[in-house]
Parts: sequence; structure tokens; C-alpha cells
Amino acid sequence: MGLIEIFNMKSLEELHKEIFSNREWINERKIEISNKIKPSIILDLNKYLLPLSAFFNAVTFVAEILEYLDFSWKKKVRKKEITKDNVELHEKVMDIRYNLLSNNIFFVNIFSVTEFTMKEVLIAHSEYKAARNITKKMNTPWNIKIEKDILDPSREENVIDDGDLNKWNALRKLRNMAVHNNGISNIDLTQKMTEITIVLEQDKQTTFKGYDSGLYLTKDIIRLYLKWLENLFD
Repeated sequence: MGLIEIFNMKSLEELHKEIFSNREWINERKIEISNKIKPSIILDLNKYLLPLSAFFNAVTFVAEILEYLDFSWKKKVRKKEITKDNVELHEKVMDIRYNLLSNNIFFVNIFSVTEFTMKEVLIAHSEYKAARNITKKMNTPWNIKIEKDILDPSREENVIDDGDLNKWNALRKLRNMAVHNNGISNIDLTQKMTEITIVLEQDKQTTFKGYDSGLYLTKDIIRLYLKWLENLFD
């Protein structure tokens, strides 16, 4: 089978459109939370939508990379340059799909931004009972841990329910495993998310299966964060 059959030229273009379409999804989420949040919080809302802005920028960045690669690939095909360069370009595309889309730029980065923003929201709004009770249990600001300082107290204050806590913890464990332990899990865990299921196996390296898995998980981070934000100020 030739290279053209192995690597469908349309895949890059379709992938670019799919990635770019998430910008509309992000803007829709911004409008939704703006309509739900209390007027007293509106002035601070842009600051608290930092995870969505970071996601928007990441989507734009990756889409532009894919658009360039798509253009380069089609240019080579038009010139009938079926050479070693085409194979190298194909390998670069596969690397982009895995590393940029599934892991660092989307999932790991947006989770860290969200963790930081949750801390900032809680510290800034101690006038709300739930936020005040959560911050009382926090460590010093530079040593706040999302599990015991934010998530567990949020469950105690009914800001999140058990189902959401399980999803948050699955995402947290996946992020920590990817960043700190070379993708090797120290537990067995299965957690159904909105579009995919997280499956971790003890002492086995876990990878993101499919270029879009990191994108789907990032959208779950955004969904969970906005629900947390809305409930905090309820």
C-alpha cells in the first residue's frame, strides 16, 4: 500500500475543522455561566474564566499548526513529491496529534490553569459561606493541594456531589501520573466521563488512545469547573 493510501490527505483538514469548532463550544459555555452567575461576581468573571480562555488559545494554536501541516502536505502531493520527506511529515503529524492534542497543550495545561483559578476564586470570595469554609481548611496559598484543600472541602460544603468528585479525582490522578510518573499508574481505576472512559491499570503505562481523547477530557475539566463555580456562588 502506498503512502497516499496509508495517510488520507483529508484527515488533517478534517482534524483542523474539528479542533477549531471547539472555539464555538467554549464561547457558548462562557455565555451560559454569565447568565447564571450573580451580578456581584460579573466584574470578576473574566478572571475566573481563565481556564476557558486558555483552552480557547490552545485550540487556536493547535488548529493553526494543523492548517499549516495540511497545506504543506497538499503542496507536496500536488508536486508529486512522494519522497522520504512525506514520510517524515506524516510522522510529525502523528506526533502533533498525540503530544499536542492529547496531552500537554490541552489536558495537562488546562487542568493546571483550572486548579490555580479555583484557588484564586476561593481566596477572593470568602464572603460566601462555602468559599469561607473551604478556605479555612486550606494550607498556605503556595502549598494548596487540589484534593484535600479544594475538592474534598467542596464536597463537604455540597459545592460538588459524589459523582463530580469521582470525576475530578480521576482527572487529577491522570494528570499527576502523566506529569510525575512517566504515565505509570499506581492504582487500578475506571471512571466514565462524558465522552470517553478513563482506565488506569496499576504498574502499567497509560497512554491517551486516539488523538481526541485529551480534547474530550479537557472539555470535562471545563464542564466540572463551571459547575463548581456556579454552585460556589449559589
